[in-house]
Order: sequence, then C-alpha cells, then structure tokens
Amino acid sequence: MAEIPYIGNELELFMHARNWKNYFGSFLRGYLKGKVLEVGAGIGSTTGFLCDGTQEKWLCLEPDPTLYAELAKKLADGSFPSCCSAIKGITRDLPKEEKYKGWRGTGLCTGTIGGRRVSDRTGTGPPVFIQPFR
Repeated sequence: MAEIPYIGNELELFMHARNWKNYFGSFLRGYLKGKVLEVGAGIGSTTGFLCDGTQEKWLCLEPDPTLYAELAKKLADGSFPSCCSAIKGITRDLPKEEKYKGWRGTGLCTGTIGGRRVSDRTGTGPPVFIQPFR
C-alpha cells in the first residue's frame, strides 16, 4: 500500500467551515448516489458532511497513515453511516473487488476541494474532480 504523508495543516480548520461545505455540497449532493469513491478523505470531515446514509456504499481512500488512523477511528465509533468504509492507500491499492471501473456511482476527490492536490502516485499531480462513473 502506498503511503503519502500529508504536509498540510488546514484539515482541522476546514472541519468547521460549515458555510463552505454547504456551498459546495449544494453542487455535489445530486451526484452522490449509489456507490461513491472518495479519494483523499483526510480526517473524514467532508465524508461526515456529505454522506447521508442513502448511498449504497461510500468508500473513503486516504494515503496518509495519520489521517487514515483518524478516519478509521471515526468509522469504528459510528460517526459515519453504515454504508461507509475506508482503505489506506491510493487508487492503485484498491482491491480488485473495489475497483471503481465496475461501479455505477460517483468518484469524488475531496482532496482538491480541501486545497490538496491528489494524483494516483505522488499527491502532486493534476487535481481530479467529481465525475459520474459510466
């Protein structure tokens, strides 16, 4: 599994950005149906805000081991709906049964929304934006 340390420090601040989350959430919520792959889930504050439990599945993907530990803790204590799960790593680390190509749902890269650039290898590549799977 790839581990990419996160060098930012704004995630705790963005956790409290309710107006911002309401703003971008108003554009995204209509797409967050079926199965959702959230790339760059961080500490899960956007997950908790956008995942309302009506989704079939919400898979959080986070390459930073410290952020993943916080995310896993929230999953374990029931902070997220039961449709949520998490994997530590990047998209190439997804198990075969979780590969998003077969999904009928939405890919959401929250890392770019929080000011973080996410790519499939280094975390420094071009940002990836929400895209319905086909």
